[in-house]
Amino acid sequence: MEEQGITEEEVQIKPCSQCEVAIPVSSKFCGTCGALQTEGYSIDEEERLRGVKQVGFFYTIEFIICLVVKFSELFRDLFSLILIDSFMAIVSIVFYAQNWIDNKQLLRFTNFSVLKVFKYIGLTICFSLLVNISMSWINRSLFDGDNYYSLFFDNYKYSKILMFFFVALTPALFEELAYRGFVLQGLLNVMDKWQAIFLTSFLFALIHLSPISMVWLLPFALWLGYIRTKENTLWYGIIIHFFFNATACTYELLTL
Repeated sequence: MEEQGITEEEVQIKPCSQCEVAIPVSSKFCGTCGALQTEGYSIDEEERLRGVKQVGFFYTIEFIICLVVKFSELFRDLFSLILIDSFMAIVSIVFYAQNWIDNKQLLRFTNFSVLKVFKYIGLTICFSLLVNISMSWINRSLFDGDNYYSLFFDNYKYSKILMFFFVALTPALFEELAYRGFVLQGLLNVMDKWQAIFLTSFLFALIHLSPISMVWLLPFALWLGYIRTKENTLWYGIIIHFFFNATACTYELLTL
């Protein structure tokens, strides 16, 4: 069969680097599992530079916003939280959509496994409890107090729902979209897998502007980055991120 002057015999194929399904040599991603192909696909310098600039521009915006929020007294109520979260969500979506061809496959839930989901959730809950118990002890020992999310929401109706929404759900969705999605995918085009995972994880930990939290944020981000590259989807990371933060919220409510 011939189509547009190219016969089937002329189409060169190769096995996917992960699932080994036959794909065209020129494919950047596997159409079956979504894995980024590290062999047989080259990216020109202009495309590499464009990707790095996009990541740098995105991170600059995020970092400035976080600095302003952390060190300004202007953003200390629910309306401000909604405003800031909405803006950062829009920024994440816009940058993610800019490279839609590269990023769209990450929204597919490839090779879904209920058993794997429960395994990840179980590990996440254990890790979150370990982190929260340890950080509570450190905060009480070194700073004579602890930080409580619930105190911020207590003055509002449906405080617990608001707490889980803003502390667990929205970060899980939009931080994964931004960092394990846009940033990591962009860096994978210019460096090897582990370099990209480590740099993305460092940037993610740094954006929280909490030196003491780097102790657990960095390994947590490395784990999320590894799962993202292993599973070739954002959904496992979103689930893990949600249950990590939701466990923190639950632990706080139970220990107050």
